[in-house]
Amino acid sequence: MGDWLRCVECCQCAVLLIERGLPSAPFSTLRAAFECLFFACALWRELELMDRVQAAHDAERVRQTKAMIASGAASHVAPGRFVELKAIAAETIAKSPSLTAWEAAGAADLVLEYQTIYRGFGIAGAHASLRSLDDYIEEQTAGSFDLGFEPASERTAWLLGLVHTCLSCGTARHREARGQVATTDAGTQ
Repeated sequence: MGDWLRCVECCQCAVLLIERGLPSAPFSTLRAAFECLFFACALWRELELMDRVQAAHDAERVRQTKAMIASGAASHVAPGRFVELKAIAAETIAKSPSLTAWEAAGAADLVLEYQTIYRGFGIAGAHASLRSLDDYIEEQTAGSFDLGFEPASERTAWLLGLVHTCLSCGTARHREARGQVATTDAGTQ
C-alpha cells in the first residue's frame, strides 16, 4: 500500500508543478508516480513478489554503501557512522532476483504504460537528455540558439491526462485486488 500512497503523492506533486507552468519538472515526478504504480499493482496481484522487492532494496543498500566506502566516505563521515557503513557493506545479500520496474509493470498488466509513458518520461525530462532541454532552447532570428525559461502551458491538458491515467490504472487494479469490479468510470459495484 505504501507504493500506492507514494504514487498518489507524486501525482499531487506533478499537478502542482504543472499548474505553475514548469516545463520539464513534472516528467520526473510523474515517472516516479508510474514506477510506484507498477510496484503497487504488481504486489496487489502477486504478494509473493515482495521477496524480490526486499531483495532489490537489500542489494542496492549494500551496493551503495560499498561504493560510498570506495569513494572516500571514511574522511567525510563520523568514525561511528563509518563503522556502521562497514557493517552494512559486509552484509550477505540473498541470491533471489530483484524485481525491476519492467517486471512489476508486466505483473500489473501495465506494459503499454511502461513502454509509452514511463520510458517516454525518461526521454522527455526525467533524465538529462537532449530532448529534456527543448523547453529551454530558444531559436534566435539569425538561426542561432539561446537559453531561456518561461512558464509553459502548452502541455497542461496532456500532462493532467497522464496524471488521470496513472490514478485510474491504480484505482482499477486496487478494485480488482479487493474483488470489486468497476461498472462505470464514476462508480463501483
